[in-house]
Amino acid sequence: MGRVSLSSEVLSDRFGKQPFLFPHSLTEHPLTSLPALEELAGTLPVEDIEHNLGTVGSVVADGNVPRAELSPPEMVRTIATNNCWMVLPVHRAPAYKALLDELFGEVQSALPASEGRIRHRQAVFFLASSGSTTPTHIDLEQGFLLHLHGTKTVRIGDYVDTDTGQQHIERFHTGGHRNVAQPPHNAEEFVLRPGTGVHVPAFRPHVVHTGGGQVALSLAIALRTDATLRDSAVHRANARIRHLGVTPRPPGGRGMRNEVKRGLVTTADRVLRVRAKRAATTP
Repeated sequence: MGRVSLSSEVLSDRFGKQPFLFPHSLTEHPLTSLPALEELAGTLPVEDIEHNLGTVGSVVADGNVPRAELSPPEMVRTIATNNCWMVLPVHRAPAYKALLDELFGEVQSALPASEGRIRHRQAVFFLASSGSTTPTHIDLEQGFLLHLHGTKTVRIGDYVDTDTGQQHIERFHTGGHRNVAQPPHNAEEFVLRPGTGVHVPAFRPHVVHTGGGQVALSLAIALRTDATLRDSAVHRANARIRHLGVTPRPPGGRGMRNEVKRGLVTTADRVLRVRAKRAATTP
């Protein structure tokens, strides 16, 4: 039996579209203990570790959240009392490679054929004091949040209207902050306890609250497939079209219009990379 229990039938219907709960068996894994995470925090580049005070509201549109002046290992060690949340990336940590290979392999085997292959993968630990809030935001990746300790409430919704949503997504694709200015609209609430996970579709607004008087710990594995990369190319193209004063159509299906957008933005990105490379090597 695998570490995560994902139904191919459920993924076929809901992956990337609607959130859903699933069970997992990672709660007793030695690499997910607080001592292991304290050791991990001391090995990661400081600039790779995101952390903020958790005593904020559900919306912080500009992403300017106050931070605690603590070293990463100290933040892990005092997480029960420091009123913070932190993110520890592990997708490049050698000690976690075998575990992540296993998890992503299980996800790939259950994905619908229309998604293609997993092309990019990330994994991070979310560690938070009781009563912390991660403000409303979106992710570029398809996510699976595996809860390990304490309790956590995740509210996953949508935008107030389609055009507002498209503008938020396009802004994020062109360098804007992941935080959004409104709480999730028509949100579905998921209460996570150890051994429970939730699928968080890419580009869907969500907000996270921790409670229960305990430290909350989760492992998020995130991925970008052939399909999500194609949609991202359309979002980047649409952002450029919108700057011309035209309201573009969102991605959907595999029609000729989307293929043209993907081709144009892929070519433009390649040209920009070549120019940047030449500029960096020119004396």
